[in-house]
Amino acid sequence: MQKMNRRELLIGGGVAAAIVVSQVGCRGVKASVMNPWDKQSVGSDKAGGEIYNPIVAAATSKLLARSCEFPASNMPQLNANGFPPKRRVCFVGIENLSAEELGDFKDHISSTINQQIVESDQFDVVHSKALAAGLGMIGARAEDLFIPATRRQFTQVMEQEGNPIDYLLFAKITSGTTRDNKDMQREYKLTMELVDAKSSQATITESCSMRKEYNKSVAGKTKSWFKR
Repeated sequence: MQKMNRRELLIGGGVAAAIVVSQVGCRGVKASVMNPWDKQSVGSDKAGGEIYNPIVAAATSKLLARSCEFPASNMPQLNANGFPPKRRVCFVGIENLSAEELGDFKDHISSTINQQIVESDQFDVVHSKALAAGLGMIGARAEDLFIPATRRQFTQVMEQEGNPIDYLLFAKITSGTTRDNKDMQREYKLTMELVDAKSSQATITESCSMRKEYNKSVAGKTKSWFKR
């Protein structure tokens, strides 16, 4: 058998490697279940759980901490047992004013906020289907509730239908981008606004923000690596 020259060895090795890679690729994505203590994945080109989960938890906690100080205008400060009565809040939803699409995180954020509010034992949350039905009765969209007249009409209809509302809760996500040639820093901010349904005044506004770097340049990636 003749000895294979260097060129033939390299070509043969390359073909073999290509076959292995193609076979691995055909098997699809490999998934594994993460443990609670596993390090969270970080999105490479936009925000994900590493940003949204902390700012949602922090902003909602700050809002709930202050909400005890502001009973609704039509409610007594304390009930017969000497405790603040539960109030009914309607979470209108999230307005995305950031530079990125929220995708499936929009519903995830809404669900997380609702769960955290319910677990606080301060509020009863109006179901999202009741919200949709009330909006349908007055021919309005969720964003129309920013208009005081529409807001009053909506709360009146909800009360007539047996779903009285003490507060409306609005949330919005914004972002600010700073560019450095190929590299970029983006700040994400969640702002939550609790509005008295009767007086239409913004009772509480709380927010939380986080920054994230996106590095494409070698210098940016190197700098980011040394920050770990």
